[in-house]
Amino acid sequence: MIKAKIAVMIGLMSVLTMIFVVSPTLVQAKCETTSAGVTTCSLDNPLQTTEPNIVIGNIVKALMGVTGALSLWAFVEGASKWLRSMGNPEQINKGMHTMLWAVLGLLVVFISYAIAKWVLRLFFIGQAW
Repeated sequence: MIKAKIAVMIGLMSVLTMIFVVSPTLVQAKCETTSAGVTTCSLDNPLQTTEPNIVIGNIVKALMGVTGALSLWAFVEGASKWLRSMGNPEQINKGMHTMLWAVLGLLVVFISYAIAKWVLRLFFIGQAW
């Protein structure tokens, strides 16, 4: 129960950090007033590009980072189970399997990324991601 409360507090602090720290820097409108007194405002493109392949590539790279972080978390959780097993063979096996599946899942993600990148480069000459 305490772990759940700590997880909720960390999640809430992360959301508040995103709202109050990162958001104002992402949206900065540039306003200009003409001689006729008309004010026009414009926003910069935060993606820095309008090409779909670059945007999709940036999203995929971000998802790869999240996947890596989750895989690392699962691996550490498996190692923690193994260390806390106190010689119990069932808990040792659970920890080993958690670590094994974390590594295998990460390998599947990396291999699928490489295949997708290769296929896109095969069909679309140029930079796929």
